[in-house]
Amino acid sequence: MRQLTQKLKDGNMQVIDVPLPVVSDGTILVKVHYSVISAGTEGSTVTTARMGYIGKAREKPAQVKQVLESVVTKGPVQTYRAVMKKLDAHSPLGYSVAGEVVEVAPDVKGFSPGDLVAAGGANIANHAEYVAVPVNLCVKLPDGADLKGAAYNTVGAIALQGIRQADLRLGETCVVIGHAADAAFTADDPGIVPKIEEFTGGVGADAVIITAGTSSEGPINLGGTVARKKGKVVIVGWIGTGFDQDIYYKKEVDLRLSCSYGPGRYDIDYEERGIDYPVGYVRWTENRNMQAFQELVHSGKIDLGYVSTHTFKLDDAPKAYELILERDEPFLGIVLEYDVTKPERGVTVKTGEARKGKPTIAFIGAGSYAMGNLLPNIKDASLRAVLTATGTGARSVADRYGFERCTSDENDIWNDREIDTVFVATRHDSHARYTLKALETGRNVFVEKPICLTRQELEEIAGKVGELEQAGKAGSLMVGYNRRFSPLTDALKKALGSGPMSMIYRVNAGEMPADQWMQQPDIGGGRIIGEACHFVDYMIYMNGSLPVEVYAAVMEEPSHLEDTVVATLRFENGSIGTIGYFANGSKSLPKEYIEIYRAGVTGVLSDFRELKLYGKGKPARKKLVGQNKGQPEMMARFLESVREGKPSPIPFPEIHAGMLATFLAVESLRTRERKTL
Repeated sequence: MRQLTQKLKDGNMQVIDVPLPVVSDGTILVKVHYSVISAGTEGSTVTTARMGYIGKAREKPAQVKQVLESVVTKGPVQTYRAVMKKLDAHSPLGYSVAGEVVEVAPDVKGFSPGDLVAAGGANIANHAEYVAVPVNLCVKLPDGADLKGAAYNTVGAIALQGIRQADLRLGETCVVIGHAADAAFTADDPGIVPKIEEFTGGVGADAVIITAGTSSEGPINLGGTVARKKGKVVIVGWIGTGFDQDIYYKKEVDLRLSCSYGPGRYDIDYEERGIDYPVGYVRWTENRNMQAFQELVHSGKIDLGYVSTHTFKLDDAPKAYELILERDEPFLGIVLEYDVTKPERGVTVKTGEARKGKPTIAFIGAGSYAMGNLLPNIKDASLRAVLTATGTGARSVADRYGFERCTSDENDIWNDREIDTVFVATRHDSHARYTLKALETGRNVFVEKPICLTRQELEEIAGKVGELEQAGKAGSLMVGYNRRFSPLTDALKKALGSGPMSMIYRVNAGEMPADQWMQQPDIGGGRIIGEACHFVDYMIYMNGSLPVEVYAAVMEEPSHLEDTVVATLRFENGSIGTIGYFANGSKSLPKEYIEIYRAGVTGVLSDFRELKLYGKGKPARKKLVGQNKGQPEMMARFLESVREGKPSPIPFPEIHAGMLATFLAVESLRTRERKTL
C-alpha cells in the first residue's frame, strides 16, 4: 500500500510503498477514503524535521538531555546508532481518517466489512491507503455518511473535549483564541479587550478556549485578560505557559488543560486493549466524543462545507505541506483524497537485493534494541525479510540494513524455505509463540529475553526442544543474554576460576511508569520477568551450575509495582547469589554493579566499563573506553553456531533453569515463601 512519510533527519517527505497493516486482536482494517491534515500539529512536526541539528536541539531539549545521558551510560557508538535510527526512519504523519472496513479481528464485535467508519490516533490513523485501528479509536458511521466531513473525526473530538472542559452553560460566552466565531479579532488589535467586554455586556468571557500552537506566552496572557473574574481558560493547543501570574491571581481565573480527544487518551488499557470506561462514571470518553462529533456532522448541525479549502490526492500530499509551511495562500482545512478504485496492495514490499552470505535471516520485530545492538553486529549473512508492527517500521529497517523485502504477514517468513534463522525481537508476549513456530519449522532461532512469560510456555518450549533433540534435528536456540559474553565478564571468570562462589548483582534500574508496556503482566510480564532474568543467567554462567532454590522479597509501596526487589539464589555447587533490582534510586548512579568472591579472589565489575580484581597482590584494573555489554561477541558466537552447525552458545538447560528461577522469584515475593526448582 501507499503511505505518506517523512524523515526526521531532514524533513524529506515521500509517499512510499509499505506492507499492509496487521489486523491483530481488537483491531479493524480500514480502507481510507479521506484523511485530514492537522495544519498546526503536523505543520510543527514538519518544520522541526527540516531544521538543522542545532534547531532540532532547541526545539527538543528533553530529547537532547536523554542523548547526553545515553552517551554517559552507553557510550557514543550505541547512542549514535539509536539517534540515527530515529532520524533515518520513515515516520508516519496524520491522525484523522474516514473510510470503509475491509477486515475485522475475530474478537471484535460491532463492526463488519463494508461498514463506514471514522478513526483517530497518532501513529494509527495515518495518511495511508489502509490503517489498522483499535476499536476504541474508531466509530461507525450511518449509511450515506459524508466521508470527507467525517475525516475531521479527531479534530472534532479534540474541539468537543475543549468545550467540555470549559463547562459552558446556557447564556454564557466563550472566546476562542485561534478560530473564527460570531465576532472575530486579531490578537494585535489594541481595542480587543474593550470590544470583548462590550460584546459580553461588560461581564467578560465566561470561558476562553486556546487552540493556538505557538511557543509564545501571548495567547495565555490574552486569555487571562479577557476572562471574567473566576472565569475559565482552557488550553487545547500547545502554547507557551510561562504566563503573567498576576493576571490570573487577581481574578482567580481557573486554568485548565484539555487532554486531546478526551478520557482514555494515552491509556494503554483503553486504547490498545479496548477496555471502556463505564458511562456512569466517565460520560465523555475519547470514543464517545468522536461519536458525538459525527452525529453533529451527519445531522447537519455542524457544517464543514466551508472548512475544506483544499483537497489533494495522496501522491500530491507533499504539496499540501508546502502550502502550510509557505502560507502563500489562505487555507483552513486540508484534506487528502485516496483512489479507492485501485486494487489492494500486497503485504510484502521488495526493497532491494539482500546482503549475500550464510545464514539466511528473517527478523520478526526490529525496534530500538534490535536496530542498535543486533542488526549492526550481523556479519556475513543474507538479510532476507523483516516484519514489524507497522509498515513504516518494516520499510525503515529494510532500507537501512539492506533486507531483500519487508512484510506484514508472518507466513511470508514461515513459507520461505530459504530462511534458516529467525530473530524474534517483538514485545515479550509474543516471544514464546514465535519461538515455538521457528522451532517447529526447523529454523535456528534467536529470541530476545525473556524467552516466554509463563511457566506453561516455558515447558512447551522445553518439550519441543527435547523432541527435536531426540530426532536429531535440534538447531541453535539462543536467548539474548548478552552480558555473559562481555570481554570484562571473560576476564572476571578467568580470574575467579571454577567452584563455589558468592555473588552480588546490584541493578539501579530506575523508575518506569506503571502504564509502560513492560509493566503490563500480559504484555511485558513486569520488570522482574522482563529484565531480571538477565541477571539470573549471569550468575548461572559465572558459577557454572544451575539454581536450586530462590527466595525474593519486594519493597511494598503505594504503586504496588513489583520492581524494587531483592532475590537470593542457591546453586547446585553450593554457590549463593543476591540480586538487588531497585527502581527507587538516583539516576546519577551507574546502572549495574557486580561483586563476586571466591577462594580469596574478589572481582568488582562496574557497569561493564571497569573491572577491578583483588587477590594476594596489588589490585588489577581493566577499563574500557566505552561500555560493552557483550552484544557484538554474542552475535558473533550465535552466527558461528549457525554456520558451523554447532550447539547454541547457551545450553538449553541453562536457559530453562534461569527462566524457571525467575518465575519462582516472582512467586516467592508474592507468597513470601522459599521456592525450590
